[in-house]
Amino acid sequence: MDVKVLLLIITALLIIVNPVMAGNREGAVTLTPFFGAQGFPNGEEHLDADWKWGIRGGYNFTRNLGAEIVYGVISTVHDPEEADCKLYQYGADILYHFRPDKDLVPFVAVGFGGYTVDYNSDVGISDETNAYFNYGGGVEYSLADWLALRVDFRHAVFMDNGDSALEGTLGLKFQIGGRK
Repeated sequence: MDVKVLLLIITALLIIVNPVMAGNREGAVTLTPFFGAQGFPNGEEHLDADWKWGIRGGYNFTRNLGAEIVYGVISTVHDPEEADCKLYQYGADILYHFRPDKDLVPFVAVGFGGYTVDYNSDVGISDETNAYFNYGGGVEYSLADWLALRVDFRHAVFMDNGDSALEGTLGLKFQIGGRK
């Protein structure tokens, strides 16, 4: 999806939907499609920074405490071979929401998972999988009692070699069910 189209959709939602005192609901299931960027600052992974998209699915155990799973995809280039590759992320996070009864809800997150790098088969590099630990946070802004704009920032540390990745994403969080 083009960034301009995504920004147009978000702007339209902000204009059309009246914010209501919403926040998190205990027992709610959440779905958050997201778009953003991911980079590898120390360069040890030899992957270029690029756009990322994916989805998060979660459950709020209480208004403050939730858990979610994540699936993300990055199409990037592996240097120095200049090989096209896709990086697949999958993991699980625990989230703690501050001020869960307000429209603006900051949160912190910690989790673990894996990255699989799928190289183009023509370059002769073996695919690889690395486990990671991540931490970060973000903020949600309620647009309706069932919809929030969400911004996430994460730092992932790879367990096999200590290399890291940084990501920033923007998503729409859909909240289904739960206690009002």
